Amino acid sequence: MSDYYLQQRENIINTAFQVWAESHFSKMSLSPVAEALSLSKAALYRYFKNKDELLQTMIQQFSQSMYLAVEEFQKTAHADTLADAVGQYYTFLFNYFFNHPYYYSFVIFFILHRMTEFSKKLFRERDRINAFFHQVMDKEMYPRDEYTRHITTRFIQLNGFFWTMQLFSKKESGSLPEYLDFHRKINEKEMKNLLQKAVFVGCNGYCSISSDSVIAYEKIIKECWISPEEMLETDRIFSAVEEVVAEVGFADASVERIAERIGINKSSLYFYFKNKNEMFFKTIKREQDHLIGLIVGKLSRIRSFEEKMFGFFIALVSQMLNKPYLMTIIHWLRKQNIGVNFQKKNMGNVFERLDFLREGIEQGKFHTHNGEPGSVLLFIFFFLMNEIRFLSKNENNNTEYIKKAFSLYCRGINHNKMKKNPINIQGVQNEQGN
Repeated sequence: MSDYYLQQRENIINTAFQVWAESHFSKMSLSPVAEALSLSKAALYRYFKNKDELLQTMIQQFSQSMYLAVEEFQKTAHADTLADAVGQYYTFLFNYFFNHPYYYSFVIFFILHRMTEFSKKLFRERDRINAFFHQVMDKEMYPRDEYTRHITTRFIQLNGFFWTMQLFSKKESGSLPEYLDFHRKINEKEMKNLLQKAVFVGCNGYCSISSDSVIAYEKIIKECWISPEEMLETDRIFSAVEEVVAEVGFADASVERIAERIGINKSSLYFYFKNKNEMFFKTIKREQDHLIGLIVGKLSRIRSFEEKMFGFFIALVSQMLNKPYLMTIIHWLRKQNIGVNFQKKNMGNVFERLDFLREGIEQGKFHTHNGEPGSVLLFIFFFLMNEIRFLSKNENNNTEYIKKAFSLYCRGINHNKMKKNPINIQGVQNEQGN
């Protein structure tokens, strides 16, 4: 093969990453790739037999890139404390995805929705990172039980991944993936500030709750656990989405198929709502308003901030367990590229109705970082959404896991101050690539 041929294949791969990332990998046609390269589709077929071959090559390229990056991290990383290890890992994570922004989109919108052999390879890279943390935990005499280490390493990685999103979020605080902007240019100062925030909350948690605080865990779980009987009846739109996704997968679960499952055509579905964004916004908001009402009632019987915070945590866990299909809805919205700006429109409503959150912000009980209260709530949702598969619908089986998760959220991985080593950010001034 000539150098020109190999270079053109590379150009096609990189362009596909960029173009398909714009639709969050929900629309993977060769036509826009060819158009971006000023080529015909016929010309593309000289380099790839079909879309599947191109996609498999993209997977191999990303897999190899991630493998080499993790291997280099393992060779160079050295830490005496878990706090130092977190700082080094988050620096690695930020630098890697800063220089490969479309890979981030590829991971969250494509890879993680497909539990294929490749996904297992990606999880093996995660396990290599976990081995690094375990070595440092041994040095610090961290609890050796696998239960504690499992949830601690998951908290570290999820917190890092959550804050890496902010590299691509628009200026509004507290964006979730459907609002990521992979063309966003971030300077070295902004990146360093984000990195410092990520390391700080990873080590010290999201709110100032002393380890000496007395929380009646079992009592709060009993009082704040939301039973299935207290939940709203499942919305027919949500039911249709869940059923269709289960049958044909996220990529093929179109709005047309949802409407057909409900028993109406697409035009009739939109007749009731101005557009699809409003349709899903109203449906989700109905669920949110009901949930907040339940939480307000349950927390009214609790006095201390610490116990209210734990009660809020419990209510969210039980709600997610009672309605696991809501996770399916969220993933489907992303795959359909439906940007329901739910967080921006409703964050103020949450803080207004749950006054203990607002008062906690005002009294400095949360680590909000220059007036960014959204991150306080959004990380709870992000954390629990990823942990919910480890929990049981029976509240009596979850006590220890929830207590450990709550402690990590509030206090981070330790209660000691980090060593004041400078955070080393390399490659910030490089041009963002694929």
